[in-house]
Amino acid sequence: LDACAKAGDLARAEKWFSDMTSARLAPDLQTMNALLDACANVGRLDRAAAVWGKMMANSLEPDSYSYCAMIRACQLSGDVKQAEAYFNAMREAGV
Repeated sequence: LDACAKAGDLARAEKWFSDMTSARLAPDLQTMNALLDACANVGRLDRAAAVWGKMMANSLEPDSYSYCAMIRACQLSGDVKQAEAYFNAMREAGV
């Protein structure tokens, strides 16, 4: 999953993630961060936000990597206001 993210292959990263969850493998923070990274690398803020929502639904606390991926996704999609919101949330969370 991480290799797909680094290569910017979001479709394949999402497929791996789907296969994992279909096999009833619970995603951990590293898995979610890799998927966030894949979304961010191609500027897909909408998909990154959906992954973020899944993280929250699974009670996975975002770390500095999570926040940086979200801020990068915002940057690449041109949403400065949302990037600032994630930055402020990161500071409030003490990350």
